[in-house]
Amino acid sequence: MKTIKTEQETIISWAALDNALCIYTSCPTIQRKLERLGYQLARTINFTDGTPSGWFYAAPIKAITLRDMHKLGSRKAQPSPKSALPTPFSGLKPAKRAFTRGAKDSAQKPAPDGAPGA
Repeated sequence: MKTIKTEQETIISWAALDNALCIYTSCPTIQRKLERLGYQLARTINFTDGTPSGWFYAAPIKAITLRDMHKLGSRKAQPSPKSALPTPFSGLKPAKRAFTRGAKDSAQKPAPDGAPGA
C-alpha cells in the first residue's frame, strides 16, 4: 500500500520533562532525509501487507532550532496556497439561480393538509 499526499504528515513532539524530541513522519521524503542526516529510528509502523506507513525517530533537543520570524526578512509565517487544506465546500459550484422564499414559492406549491391557506 502507499500513503497518499493528503495523509502524509510530520509531527515533532517536544515534552518539557524529556531531553529528547520524538519525530513521527508518514512522508517517505522526510523519512529519507532523517535517515540521511543520521537520526535514530525508534519504531516503524506498517500497513497490513507489511509495507511501512510511518516512522518514529528520537533526537536530542539540540537537533531543532526555533528562529526569530522578524529576522527572517521577507519570509512570512503563512502556509502556501498549494499546501492549504481544502474547505469542505471548495469543490462546489455556485447556484445558477437564487432560491428565495416568498409569495411566489408558496403560490407554486400546494400547502400541506391542515396548513393555513389549504
